[in-house]
Amino acid sequence: MGVAICVRKKFDQYTELLPDGGNRIIAIKLKFEKPLILFCAYMPTTGSNTHDDYQAVFDEIAEIVEKYGANADILGGDMNASLHRKDGVSSDQTFKIFLEEQKLFMPNQCRRQNTFYHYNGRDESQINYFLQSEEIIAMYTTFVREPENTSTHDPVLVLLQGATPIEDIQNLRKQIKRIIWKKIDKQKYAKDVEDDLKSFSSDITCENAAEKIQQLCTILSKNAEKQCKQHIKKRKNRKICWNPEIAAVAKTSKECYGKWKTLGKQKDPTQSAYIDLRNTLIKSGIVCPVFKNGGKPKDDPNSYRKIKITSSVGKVVEKIHLSRNEDKILVRQSNLQKGFTKGESPCIAALIITELIIEAKERKSSLYIALMDARKVFDILWHLGLLGEMHKTVLEGNNWLFFENWYTELTSKVKWKGELSHQIIEQQGVRKGGIWSPSAYKLFANSLLTTFKENQIGAIIGSIYCGKPTVADDVTLITTDPYELQTMLDIQSRFANKNRNQ
Repeated sequence: MGVAICVRKKFDQYTELLPDGGNRIIAIKLKFEKPLILFCAYMPTTGSNTHDDYQAVFDEIAEIVEKYGANADILGGDMNASLHRKDGVSSDQTFKIFLEEQKLFMPNQCRRQNTFYHYNGRDESQINYFLQSEEIIAMYTTFVREPENTSTHDPVLVLLQGATPIEDIQNLRKQIKRIIWKKIDKQKYAKDVEDDLKSFSSDITCENAAEKIQQLCTILSKNAEKQCKQHIKKRKNRKICWNPEIAAVAKTSKECYGKWKTLGKQKDPTQSAYIDLRNTLIKSGIVCPVFKNGGKPKDDPNSYRKIKITSSVGKVVEKIHLSRNEDKILVRQSNLQKGFTKGESPCIAALIITELIIEAKERKSSLYIALMDARKVFDILWHLGLLGEMHKTVLEGNNWLFFENWYTELTSKVKWKGELSHQIIEQQGVRKGGIWSPSAYKLFANSLLTTFKENQIGAIIGSIYCGKPTVADDVTLITTDPYELQTMLDIQSRFANKNRNQ
């Protein structure tokens, strides 16, 4: 248990800690034009001797007020008593009597608002106050309770009249150069000192010795300053040392603040400034090349996977947008697509091929299989083709417009050996590592799978079409007729050329 008053370091010279007080009271003296005593008190609450202890603290405050009677007074803290309660608590009455005796009163700006909320969730009251002996408090604010505030008390803010001017604080940084005696007129200095000493009384006693010494020092310093014009040197602020990355971020921050200030410091999140900021966060990313291994040359760009890291804000937005459309995607998606699908496994695609091979052996018939893989399809996927397929399949209205706006002028920076490249605008491809990317590609290729199934082009087992089991961009064409296989390859090639795939 204890109390404290914290003062900013630059105001330390204007404050004086008073020796009076104890573990429930602390007081400081503020050096204004009219000195001010600021008290901080924490009044007792529980115990068999609560009333006596409560009165004792007030008596101690009264003694300090009487001791420094020529000053104005402000009392603040947890009074554990209320000026508005009506249930007859004894501490409330004691508190009011004390205020009357000491001529302390509540500022007019202090409105009735609870500042204490008990842990039991039922009891609440206004027990935190700032009280004044004169009209000193210019502003009085009780903060509205925030959900993050885990304390039982709400903070109170007051603004005092007569604060120390900022200019006085800045003058503390000024330094006066030493007097260079070689450059001043010493004879003139000696004559001026001698003239001033004529009016100096040499009647020195033990009682006035300190005062006389101070007068002599004043005479000497005043005449020295007259002979040497002082050049006041202002101490330069130290330059902030930071690396180029922090400097770039600070510059961007200043530019954004300037734009926000130009728009009138708008706080409405629907305003254009906030919308543009969100778009920038969602559209930007950092590309980290990841080596594929497998004996590939490290100096070949094709030996690296382009993994993109996006902002946490972007990932949250992606997740929300995908969750709103995920059920529609599962309904429209071909059942031959076994990659990146909830409740499916790539092993099922392998099982379909195995069953077709077993059936062909039992029937002693031919089976023709073509294994295909789209080359770097995630990196070179055509955006307009993707948007068209998504609109035909699932997305419509604002959902499609959001995706179209998102994929317009995507930007990335490449991170290599700890350094970032300049910003690059992406005109193709989906983001590896993005939450939406696997579903986006599945929707892009879904119309091709639907075409094969609706026309029954390829192998079947009974009445079930199994001609094109697919895992993401890995495709298997299966048929019992070589001419039909060529037809399937032609359809696949036409779709790839139409959508700029390889």
